Amino acid sequence: MSIIQFLDRDAEGSTLNGHQERLTPQSLEAEQSAVGAMLISPVAVDAVLSIAQRNDFYRSNHRFIIDAITGLRADGEPVDIVTIATRLREQGNFDDAGGMAYLSVLIEACPTAGNAKAYAEIVREQSVKRKLISAADLAADATYKNDSAALGVALRLLSEAQADAASSGERFKFHSLKDLRARPPVTWMVEGLLLERTLSVLFGAGATYKSFMALDIGLHLASGRPWHGAEVLAGPVIYCAGEGIDGISARADAWLNRYQVDDVPDFIVIDGVPKLCDAEDVARLVARAKGVGVKPRFIIIDTLAWAMEGADENNTGDMGRAVAAAKRLRDELGAAVMIVHHTNKSGELRGNLALRNNVDAMIDVRADDRMITLTCNKQKDRPPFEPKTFKGGVVEIEGGTSLVFEPCAAVPVGRQLTEKEAGVFGVLDAAMPTPMPLRDWAAACVSDKLPVATFYYIKDRLLKYGMVKDIGKVYVTVD
Repeated sequence: MSIIQFLDRDAEGSTLNGHQERLTPQSLEAEQSAVGAMLISPVAVDAVLSIAQRNDFYRSNHRFIIDAITGLRADGEPVDIVTIATRLREQGNFDDAGGMAYLSVLIEACPTAGNAKAYAEIVREQSVKRKLISAADLAADATYKNDSAALGVALRLLSEAQADAASSGERFKFHSLKDLRARPPVTWMVEGLLLERTLSVLFGAGATYKSFMALDIGLHLASGRPWHGAEVLAGPVIYCAGEGIDGISARADAWLNRYQVDDVPDFIVIDGVPKLCDAEDVARLVARAKGVGVKPRFIIIDTLAWAMEGADENNTGDMGRAVAAAKRLRDELGAAVMIVHHTNKSGELRGNLALRNNVDAMIDVRADDRMITLTCNKQKDRPPFEPKTFKGGVVEIEGGTSLVFEPCAAVPVGRQLTEKEAGVFGVLDAAMPTPMPLRDWAAACVSDKLPVATFYYIKDRLLKYGMVKDIGKVYVTVD
């Protein structure tokens, strides 16, 4: 077989899914140049494989050669035309790769190994096009056949291919300090409360008006109205209502009546939540948003319990997958994501620490009658905001009443502490009027039921509440 016949072999019937009239996206010249560069220069191997992976190469003979190269490097062996030919023989792929003659052709076909990165980017671009075509064809076929399982797979593949297409082509991006300084700064989405493109959790016990507060923030963003005096970056909001949409209408009507607004077209409600541990379900939401042209500024998932239905929120793996899925929504749709969640019996954020450790902001919601207080327990890259207090006002709507929030100038008296908070505070209070060194306070509190990390977390919260004071490595309660 001649070299020309060998090259034509893979090109015959070069179509996807039976579309004989359309040639499959590929670039023989770019693939030859990229592989040839790897044969010439060890540096080019790293340059190519940092951008295009083995399966991005359309021609099977090029994949065989890449297998030989990566195998040699893994074994610490030199990479050159002789060692590659030997490895191909050992793997049984020498003839299918084109033999020694084709290896020589590859070296001659490469204009310069210094442009290996550019060749690899072309290879990857063609690969992404093939993935998009295959996923779209699969989705179309599944739709015609009314095959929901196959459609789910197709939507996931399509979402992944779209993400690939949107990326720069490099798997690992290197940035200099100059590059970082040139990036636009992260700005407030809601001034002093939430940063744009971040992942946050709004949490509290039952009947603390968590969903009311999430809805209030979302409606202000979607309408472009300042949030109780704080400027906002207006944009579409997607509210995923895991507990059903029946109650949302009444709450929204109360908000519209309060602000004398007829409608907020950019506030979109979904009856249900994405199953965060199901990659296909997350892909459906991404594809749906992109398909209808919605570019959300903010996504609210209400609640995590519904979004993790069937999974274990106390399991590190399940919670890790849920957080990763929420970040995927953030990254692929360019939106900030807020998860509404519950507290445990001790009044702390429920579930595995993977949630606490991986969100950018944590907002604790407490309620005393209709007095609601937001406390920031975490704010990445910014100081935590001071507690914000609101009073729920009753608004008459058709068929009943609902609540809207108004800021309170005064902080409510008599903060409700959790059992653990009360215990830690009680130890310090019992020592008064004598100031207590931190180590003594910790030693008196830490036990099997109260780990060291929890003690320091509660200590910091008591400082934020203004109930204790640090007066130089010793602590006192505040009257």
